Amino acid sequence: MRPLSMIVLTGAMVLVTGMSVPGHAGTIQLFSPQELNAAAVTAEYTGDVPDILPSPYTLTVGGIRLTFTLAQGDFRRADQGNEMGDMVGNFAPGTKLLSTNTNTAGDIGGGGAGPIEIVFSSGVTEVGFRAQNDFVGPESFFLSVFNGGTLVGDFSVNGVSGQLANDTATFLGVRATEGEVITRLIVGGISGVPDTPENDFAIGPVSFTPTAIPEPTTIALFGMGLGMIVSRLANRRRLGTGTGT
Repeated sequence: MRPLSMIVLTGAMVLVTGMSVPGHAGTIQLFSPQELNAAAVTAEYTGDVPDILPSPYTLTVGGIRLTFTLAQGDFRRADQGNEMGDMVGNFAPGTKLLSTNTNTAGDIGGGGAGPIEIVFSSGVTEVGFRAQNDFVGPESFFLSVFNGGTLVGDFSVNGVSGQLANDTATFLGVRATEGEVITRLIVGGISGVPDTPENDFAIGPVSFTPTAIPEPTTIALFGMGLGMIVSRLANRRRLGTGTGT
């Protein structure tokens, strides 16, 4: 029989391990908004069209702060629509957009062209959003996913940039697996149209699922259960010692 001290130590190790973040297990790509968890929250961009939003731009939703950074310039607020400053794309009508194109008339060119870095103030388990290049035609997007400074996923998505206004803009999504968390994304777009001087693009609202944190009552109940197990083992040991005399 293992000494009681070893049993207690093992139980304590299980408790600590269960509350720690596992090693980098990886991520899987999501292909539609319907794959996101029902508990996901959505961050919609503030400001009026066609306001210029200085980079970095931040907003908070669900207790998590999102920081959007464009290394080569500032952002512009746009909507999917037909008014001045709007984007006539494949997003659903009225969708609030964050664009790398700072031309307030909504014309092609005049932006930083990305990539956009998105940082979460605490880890999330999945992220998804739609994106579209400014140029009508073939497009490609890449999505790099990080936990802190460690790359845990790298995906690319091909699509077609159009003017359908039917909620079919290219979807980019990722889910952490086996205990992994996501703290940072880098998204960039490349137009498939030859000889274009810019590769500006816009992203729709970002939906994400915060990492579940054990409630204090859950941790307390686990501790009580561990204490009861230790107590029972101690009683058994005393009973075993008593019968041997």
